[in-house]
Amino acid sequence: MMSFNEVCLHHGISDVDLERWIEQGLFLSDSSCKQPTTFNQRMLQRLKSACRLQTDLGVNEPGVVLVLELFDELQQLRDELKVLTRHRDT
Repeated sequence: MMSFNEVCLHHGISDVDLERWIEQGLFLSDSSCKQPTTFNQRMLQRLKSACRLQTDLGVNEPGVVLVLELFDELQQLRDELKVLTRHRDT
């Protein structure tokens, strides 16, 4: 777990930039609160992916959130497929 300020320092982003990511909905599925005070490992990984999408590929903030939501949905579908495949094979 990391605090808001620790996340900014660790990832080299300003508090304003992190607040903007939060406003865009980057962590919406992780927490019901608008402004998380601590960031768990999943949230940190999501932020790292967001930074890389924006820096390396030039994806804008709304696009990054959309890409990550699609990745989450894809992972959920893969997990469901594994369960169905196991059920079918038994």
